[in-house]
Amino acid sequence: MTNIIDNYLSTHASALTVRAQRATLLANNLANADTPNYKAQDIDFQKTLKQQLATSSPGLNVTHSKHIPLNGGPGSSAPLIQYRVPNQASLDGNTVDTDIENGSAMSAQTLRLNLTASNMANANTVASSPEEAYKSRQAVFSAALQGALAGNEASGVQTKGVVESQASHEMRYEPGHPLANEDGYIFSSNVDPIEEMANMMSASRSYQNNIEYQLAINTTNGGSAKVEDLGADEFMTLMLEQLKNQDPLEPEDNGELIHQIDLGIRSPGPNKFSWDGLLETGERAPEGDYKVAIDYGTGEYAAAAEVMLEQKIDSVSFSNQGGDIVLNTIGGIGAASAELEVIANNIANNATNGFKRSRASFADVYSSTPNGTANVTSGSGVRVAGIKQEFKQGDITYTNNNMDLSIGGEGFFRLDDGGVIEYSRAGTFGLDNEGNIVDTSGAFLTGFQANDAGELSSALGRINVGFDNLPPKQTSNLSINLNLDTGTEVPTTAYDREEPNSYNFSTSAVIFDSQGTAHEMSIYYRKDAANEWTSYSYVGDTQISTAGGDKLIFDTHGEIESINGVAITDSSTVNTLTFTPVVGTEPQEIVMDLSTITQYDIPFGVNEVLQDGASTGRLSDIEIDPTGIVFGRYSNNNSKALGQIVISNFTNPQGLSPTGGTTWTETFSSGVPATGIPGSASLGLVQSGALEESNVDLTEELVAMIGAQRSFQANAQITGKPWVMDKMIYLAMSGAKEAMLRQASNNHNLANANTTGFKADLDALKSTPVYGPGHPGRVYVQDVRSGADHTGGEIMRTGNDLDIAINGDGFIAVQDRDGSEGYTRAGDLRINASGLLENGAGYPIMGNGGPIAIPPFEKLQVGSDGTISILPLGQDATTMAVIDRIKLVKPDTSTLEKNTNGIFHAKGEAPLPDASVNIVSGSLEGSNVNPVESLVKMIEISRQFEMQVKMMKSAEENDKSAAKLLQVG
Repeated sequence: MTNIIDNYLSTHASALTVRAQRATLLANNLANADTPNYKAQDIDFQKTLKQQLATSSPGLNVTHSKHIPLNGGPGSSAPLIQYRVPNQASLDGNTVDTDIENGSAMSAQTLRLNLTASNMANANTVASSPEEAYKSRQAVFSAALQGALAGNEASGVQTKGVVESQASHEMRYEPGHPLANEDGYIFSSNVDPIEEMANMMSASRSYQNNIEYQLAINTTNGGSAKVEDLGADEFMTLMLEQLKNQDPLEPEDNGELIHQIDLGIRSPGPNKFSWDGLLETGERAPEGDYKVAIDYGTGEYAAAAEVMLEQKIDSVSFSNQGGDIVLNTIGGIGAASAELEVIANNIANNATNGFKRSRASFADVYSSTPNGTANVTSGSGVRVAGIKQEFKQGDITYTNNNMDLSIGGEGFFRLDDGGVIEYSRAGTFGLDNEGNIVDTSGAFLTGFQANDAGELSSALGRINVGFDNLPPKQTSNLSINLNLDTGTEVPTTAYDREEPNSYNFSTSAVIFDSQGTAHEMSIYYRKDAANEWTSYSYVGDTQISTAGGDKLIFDTHGEIESINGVAITDSSTVNTLTFTPVVGTEPQEIVMDLSTITQYDIPFGVNEVLQDGASTGRLSDIEIDPTGIVFGRYSNNNSKALGQIVISNFTNPQGLSPTGGTTWTETFSSGVPATGIPGSASLGLVQSGALEESNVDLTEELVAMIGAQRSFQANAQITGKPWVMDKMIYLAMSGAKEAMLRQASNNHNLANANTTGFKADLDALKSTPVYGPGHPGRVYVQDVRSGADHTGGEIMRTGNDLDIAINGDGFIAVQDRDGSEGYTRAGDLRINASGLLENGAGYPIMGNGGPIAIPPFEKLQVGSDGTISILPLGQDATTMAVIDRIKLVKPDTSTLEKNTNGIFHAKGEAPLPDASVNIVSGSLEGSNVNPVESLVKMIEISRQFEMQVKMMKSAEENDKSAAKLLQVG
């Protein structure tokens, strides 16, 4: 080995001489970087080195330079100075390439920093059109492949170009802006400041790392690395790597890697593997020593600088004679590096819906010999035992999109991604062009498909809502519930439809034929004598009742007794009408139920008119209930089931295999999935219009990052002295975390500045003593939610009959998602596909007996006391029918708790209806959030957060200083 080391020492000395000569030329090139037609000069490093050594030194391959010899070049003893062939064409004829002079990696990161600075400077610029608006610029890099031989490794970074982002531009309506277009709109840049800050940090770190690497190489070139300090074998390996990277134009192509052995995953510490000494051709390798290319999990053969930083090689020995190669590596840095990667991934996905936080777990590594004993076995380092994901539920964010889904409880959405079944908690779904429900990656949401009749299949598959129209349905059943005033006088003239004095009352209903065409059906009621009436029915001008009308007989209690002589029984005897509405339609038979007509001493009024026909319906909305049933809502006010979503759960979710993004696949360790409908067994319910946020706690991750960085630095420096982090950093962390909570609360208020009936959240901070060892003056800070601000918001007139606002104190009772009774001030009412009255957030409105159901109507009114009256569909009468009354309550606000969905709940028993609560119809109450105050508060909290982060940084810097003191001597 001595001769080999001497050989390499001689090579090293000559290499330093050639490198110094080359540095002079590179400096001259830099000085002339802007000189037109200047031709860059360079030295063919390997040819010159071989010429000076006059030998074919081990570890140096035949060069494949891209140089052009100078006319009248130097003699054999001088460096081979040559013109360099430029990598890219030059407009001014100058062939200086600063990527070579300064180092490609540093130049690349400099470009990134310059582009980031340009993007940040233009982040707030606006223009009159998207074409004129500033577009974010990003550099595109690739590995610079040098050399003509296939399989050569990448030796640097090459800028392929600068591209402009195609992201959309925000359009704002500001007609007074000087750059506004003719429609009053301006377009902002598509620069994402957060992304640019991340790019800046990444480029800065990369730039610094390249500089540190250059300094490390320069230090080694200066001779600070001595054989006795490094060990002969390690020094030889280090020298080979240094020689390999001396010439950025023509690095060694690793041609001496003649046999590849896949060892799989190896633990830090002594690892042994064997080489049979054969080449890939099967021939035995010549006598001598060979380099071993080690892959440390970066995907590249890597005994180079970046890998040396990640995993330190303590000793390397290799030979093709003995058959054994022993690697002894230090694993602490690799473990800390793995933890940093996990933390970085968590932070990057802090805002990813359905993302689950990962954590790295570690285990000791011990080495032993056959003769070793347990009490004398020394530790050999640390290894990553595994990376686990925490599947605890994230917070729920409510959206206005019915296709956004979250799971309240356990389980995963079941997806079909090209035949591969995956599982996810990310519920951002939509429809593809064929009507399939898909996630953002195009994977299909699975469940049970419904047929045309709305009946669910028992086979699992994709859920397709389709875009077909809902076929028309001709009316076959009609039910009328009304009261005929018993005190009405008998008309004195014979019945004539055209003569209003010949009958007492009339009503109407809309019916549909087989083609979906609507027809008005009119019914006239004439009193013949006490307890005797006749009804006449028409469709258009055609009478469809019997020629003399239908005879209605009432008993002495005002209940109907018979129709056309047929007694009314418990089975509700009915009257059947047969007719053909128009030419080209099918003959129509309508079963008209008059069994609920009464004759009481109260004014005439129509309580309800129901019919089962419908016109052609177009799909207008999708609604999904908590059990996963997907309903299609159609333009004809009908709805039907289109499918049902299923949920899957696993005995051991930790055993699932992540497939990227927010999806996992089944493994043997996870167990087989238990799949069923939401809410069954232990499966959670589905919440429509809501998304589950990431369960990453950003503040905790930042603190963990600092800890991992300390571990990384400690292992890299191998100080041998542990340093316990002071509680100061945790105290600052608590302040930063609570500042983030306050900011989240304030942002929530600001985001709801225009939300109907919203009440601003209040919060406060309190100090909490630190229990355990340490100074008694140390305290944590804790955010305390002190409730909501119940001051009234502005009442705004809308003119919509379904809009109501509470004037003064009080609340509207609603049914919360879990079926419990809650309270709100949001009175933007609507009627859902099931006919239930709900507010704009989808919470059913409570009445006297539960959620209020609204029958078809032509007009609806809400009284000041919450009474709901309607004019039934097809009714011409002016008398409104009362159908229910909204439950209005006035509890003590101190007894109310506000849920994350904005609904208030009583801490004790549910409050009773309060008649003093007053409603203003046709109006809405606005939010009580003051945007100006919230913006000022946002600035204040941001400053507090920055101060806490600075405290954390100060603690880290102090710790570094103390660690340096420990290393002295």
